[in-house]
Amino acid sequence: MLASILTLLVPGIREGQPSILLLAAVVASTCYGGQWPGLLATVLAGIASAVFLLLRSGPRGLEPNDWIALGVFVLVALGTNMLAAERRRAVGLLRRSRYDLERRVGVRTSELLQANRALQAGAEVRQRAEEALSQFAAIEASTEDAVLAIRVDGTIVSCNPATERLYGRPTSELVGRSIAVLFPREASSKMPHLLERVSRGETIAPFESVRQRRNGPPVRLLLTISPIKDAAGNVRGVCALVRDITRRRLAERKIKLYQQQLRALASALSFAEQRERRRIAAELHDHLAQMLILSRMKICMLQSAPRSEDTRGPMEEIQRLLDESIDYTRTLIWDLCPPMLHEVGLEAALEWLAEQIHERHGIDVRFQDDEKPKTTEENVRVLLFHAVHELLMNVIKHAKASRVIVAVRRQEEQVEIHVEDDGVGFDKAGRRNRVGQDGGFGLFSIRERLDVIGGTFEMQSKPGEGSRATLRAPLRPAAVVATPQQALVIPLNLMRR
Repeated sequence: MLASILTLLVPGIREGQPSILLLAAVVASTCYGGQWPGLLATVLAGIASAVFLLLRSGPRGLEPNDWIALGVFVLVALGTNMLAAERRRAVGLLRRSRYDLERRVGVRTSELLQANRALQAGAEVRQRAEEALSQFAAIEASTEDAVLAIRVDGTIVSCNPATERLYGRPTSELVGRSIAVLFPREASSKMPHLLERVSRGETIAPFESVRQRRNGPPVRLLLTISPIKDAAGNVRGVCALVRDITRRRLAERKIKLYQQQLRALASALSFAEQRERRRIAAELHDHLAQMLILSRMKICMLQSAPRSEDTRGPMEEIQRLLDESIDYTRTLIWDLCPPMLHEVGLEAALEWLAEQIHERHGIDVRFQDDEKPKTTEENVRVLLFHAVHELLMNVIKHAKASRVIVAVRRQEEQVEIHVEDDGVGFDKAGRRNRVGQDGGFGLFSIRERLDVIGGTFEMQSKPGEGSRATLRAPLRPAAVVATPQQALVIPLNLMRR
């Protein structure tokens, strides 16, 4: 519009060639304003060109050449407008394409950076996995246990060198075969069921089996079968761990034999002690006690004869000392070996023991008997009597009890004794951790001696609730107790081994 006004008002421009200026105005309007402002500028430029031609032609009006020139100008202006508009659209598309390209490049760059970081993390994970796999392979190669990787159907995939040593077969002979070939018929028949359980994700608890070596004696094996799972928890295979426990079982058997021999030795020594107690008590009763009684009789005879006043006092003192010696000797005989334990029976001896504990220590000891016959062997009677004596001594030393009940009853072919007190009690776990303190060995000795003859010993106690000990022994024990001569031979056998 500005170009048209300048063309009409400025004489210099009007007299010259204003077409160039008008075309420039159309191009500028289209480039900076868009297609519609460009069209408006084209219309205005056409009007301005027509006015310019009318002014130049004067009264004559427009000639044909002028109309042709005007038409050409309008067509050129329209073409210029269309080209300018197309260029504007192309520039806009180019800008948008550039922006979109820059955005895509940014997004792609971000994705590449993330992918690079993921690759680096994956490389680190892979490196750690390779290191862990290498360590696992080293452990698998150095372990003494056979480790086998198995498919779910039981086919061996791989195995470690220990498998070759254990079964005496090379790896090439084992890989690809069924795991059932490594076990005896009894165990191999169970293998499909075990593999089915493992395929469901279950781990088979360790179980024992026996395997006959190709060139050697049979071996005892401990098997553990567990599933191999992926990260999603799906079972991908089976791992079998086989351990040779032949030497351990032999060692356990030897230890068990040693324990039996030591128990027999302890029992033999205990019974030898009781026999020696009985012998010493008999010697005291048959000789020392008789001599003391005879000496007292002689003193009594001397006291009845005429004597001076000077000898009366010493004679009475000697008689008093003899009476005390006789009483002490009788007490010593009963403490060493109560005669009624061998002459009357276990029940009478335990009742006497309860009375003695009450008289000496002031504790209310009550004896109970079911009155059923309990004919036992002498060794069993002696063992039970001294076990009850040991329990009562523990009550006196540690329980701080005011009442104790000793109950004897018969249960079928067993004699059962309960020793129950109302003392302070104790923690069984704590006492078990410090065997040997506060009479711990006494309870252990009772349990071991009863175990030799097929009996049992149980102790129930809680802090503040007293204690209850239960002894059970067969009336006719099946175990044979070693004689003193055999007891002396056992340590020599142990030393040789």
